[in-house]
Amino acid sequence: VVVPSILTGALTIYKAGVQNSIESYLETEFTFEGTQLVSSSVDNEEKIISVALVGEVIPDETIELLEEMSEQFPEKTQLLLMLMEQYSRKEDFKSVIDVLNRVEVKEGKSEQLSMEKFKIYVEMDDVDRAFKEINDLAEEYPNDLRYRVLIGDLYLKIDV
Repeated sequence: VVVPSILTGALTIYKAGVQNSIESYLETEFTFEGTQLVSSSVDNEEKIISVALVGEVIPDETIELLEEMSEQFPEKTQLLLMLMEQYSRKEDFKSVIDVLNRVEVKEGKSEQLSMEKFKIYVEMDDVDRAFKEINDLAEEYPNDLRYRVLIGDLYLKIDV
């Protein structure tokens, strides 16, 4: 596969040790809306698109890069979210769960993370672990009755 140089740039920046480029890239906060990474800066969106395209063309190298960067910059949750997306593309569900657990350690338990893990466990045909995840969420927030209702709704939807 021939990869245009602009796409491999995202990999070579890190591997060449040009820390300033990475650090300025990481100064921008990104969030996920669904499966889309969102940023307010056009320049940073172009960098994200480059990383995403590299991920589609050479996913293993992109995963390696994101793993290294997430270790070097542990405070940057967006790197873990990008890593999760790459593992999802490869359908490496165990690794997706591992990354979600890493995000949860940093950010705390949330409905969004628990629901993502629930969906992945169901995809892996591990319904018991899926419901354990939602039950853990309900136990974490015992005064929020929405999670008890959510458990019932999910049981009806999954038809266990």
